[in-house]
Amino acid sequence: MNSLPLFIVGTIITWTLSFPVGIRAAIMRGGLYDRSTTFLSYLLISIPGFFFAYILIHWVVPQFHVPVIGMETFGLGDASLLRTLMDRVWHLLIPSILGATAGIAILSRYVRSQMMEVEGQDYVRTAKAKGLSFEQVHYKHALRNALLPFVTMFGLILPGLIGGSVIIESIFSWPGMGRMAYEAILARDYPIILTVNFISAVLVLIGTFISDLLYLMVDPRIRL
Repeated sequence: MNSLPLFIVGTIITWTLSFPVGIRAAIMRGGLYDRSTTFLSYLLISIPGFFFAYILIHWVVPQFHVPVIGMETFGLGDASLLRTLMDRVWHLLIPSILGATAGIAILSRYVRSQMMEVEGQDYVRTAKAKGLSFEQVHYKHALRNALLPFVTMFGLILPGLIGGSVIIESIFSWPGMGRMAYEAILARDYPIILTVNFISAVLVLIGTFISDLLYLMVDPRIRL
């Protein structure tokens, strides 16, 4: 339950921002926006996660005077519900943003390349020739056909609930499953290691099953 909020918020940020950025870059390919997002994406991919984490900590803490280590502020005691909730949000926000940055950079590049490939298909040119609106051409015809590879990717992000958060949870002292697995490996605690591996395998199966169900929604040619 500690890793789940971190995973959910990071995934929502990643998928919410990646598609608008990638789609707009594909539509405006070769322009200033496309070149700027390409440069920023490769910059975020190149920066190591632990280094970017310390940059965020040194920038956020002095600017906003908020705690970022752990899940909650030590000694908060009998604070009000609103203060406790906001304290949890501040602790959750920075690790989630850090976990989403590399995902946004990588996924937006995939969205851009996939959209550019689909935009060159005959049916998209036919839709433009028929005089359909901008939204219908790019979002109804092009985007829906470009979604199939991302449905597969969406199902395979579930194992990231454990493996993708090891560095983040270690830096921010977040008591999640990734940090627990890392400490179990160092301590040679084989029962915990085997259990975490088993959970990872189950998450892979669940994610693949979810992908198969999402295919039905994206591609009407696929039936149960």
